[in-house]
Amino acid sequence: MKPAGQMTLTLTAELEQFVRDEVQKRAYASNSEYVRDLVRER
Repeated sequence: MKPAGQMTLTLTAELEQFVRDEVQKRAYASNSEYVRDLVRER
C-alpha cells in the first residue's frame, strides 16, 4: 500500500469551530478522520 500523503488546510474560525463541533457530535477520533470521511463521500 502506498504511504499516506499529508495536507494542511487553513480554515476560517467559523469553519474550524464547525469541524470541531461535528467531530464531537459524531464521535470521530480526530479532525483528520472527519475530513477524510467527507472527502471519501465524494
